[in-house]
Amino acid sequence: MESFLEVQQNQLWLVLLDRLTEDDVGRLGAEIQMWCDSAAKMGIRELHLDLAAVTMVSSGSLRLLLTMARRIQRDQMVLVLTNLSPGVADSLTTSGFLKVFEAHGTIASTPRVAPTFPSRDGLEEPQLDLGMGSDVFVVSDGDAVGSAGKFAPQLLQLRGIAEKHAVFHLGEGQWWVAVTESAGTKTRLDAISLSPGQIAPLRGGHTLQLASLRVYLQVTPPRWSRLVRRYFSRIGRHRNQSH
Repeated sequence: MESFLEVQQNQLWLVLLDRLTEDDVGRLGAEIQMWCDSAAKMGIRELHLDLAAVTMVSSGSLRLLLTMARRIQRDQMVLVLTNLSPGVADSLTTSGFLKVFEAHGTIASTPRVAPTFPSRDGLEEPQLDLGMGSDVFVVSDGDAVGSAGKFAPQLLQLRGIAEKHAVFHLGEGQWWVAVTESAGTKTRLDAISLSPGQIAPLRGGHTLQLASLRVYLQVTPPRWSRLVRRYFSRIGRHRNQSH
């Protein structure tokens, strides 16, 4: 089982991947409980559990989901099983689980929305954008993402996310992400783990994971004409200094 949190429709969705086996029950329960606690503090009442990429759900995992749905219901919240894959939906319907579950939670089909990054013309410097769900934020040099950062901090009040978890820098035509020393938990850029204090270059599209939350980055390069002018300008300065 793999999992991460993602902002969708101004809410926190828990996205699950692969197979939910008996061995995953303990970890799944802990992640759902942490997710529920964070959502409650932020006033989120609908907890969407995205199962679109789940290929198998064990009986122990089903019992856990039903138990959590009942517990969440007592707290005046609702667990929403969202985007069941066809195979999983068939097996859960045949077993009678969905009928029992709907007495305590909800079944929905609400596709996740990927951020649509704008095309940009006439840039003189590369532009970095940060996406959360359908929201796209323009990043400036020195901006930070975190529980007290610039980008939707009200949705980043999660265990393990520092106030300023990562800071973005632009220098010499290159964007960088720097993990702050206060970021004590997992930080990943695509498939690469980043340690506190580590800096990594940004080019093209990336996923950035802060603890359990995943956001999306897109770097749009400047116009080639601008790059060419800059290149020949530097050559000219170098030649002048040589004489």
